[in-house]
Amino acid sequence: MSSATAQLGYCDEKILAQTLAVSLSTVRRWRQFRNGPKFVRFGKSVRYRLADVEEWVAAQSQSAARSRGTGHSGVTEGKQ
Repeated sequence: MSSATAQLGYCDEKILAQTLAVSLSTVRRWRQFRNGPKFVRFGKSVRYRLADVEEWVAAQSQSAARSRGTGHSGVTEGKQ
């Protein structure tokens, strides 16, 4: 990735994978199925805007917190 791209607030898929501690194939799968951070294409190059990555990470954190802390344990009481 060029320093000019970084100065403009973008990163490539390799940097994104390293930053999020996931494999490059995971980042590519997210892009393929459109369930990862927003991305843009500059010609054949794929880049991720850093602000979009931060927003996506925050949304993932909120989703995980909601699914963990709903207060419903999944245990039902039996009839007496």
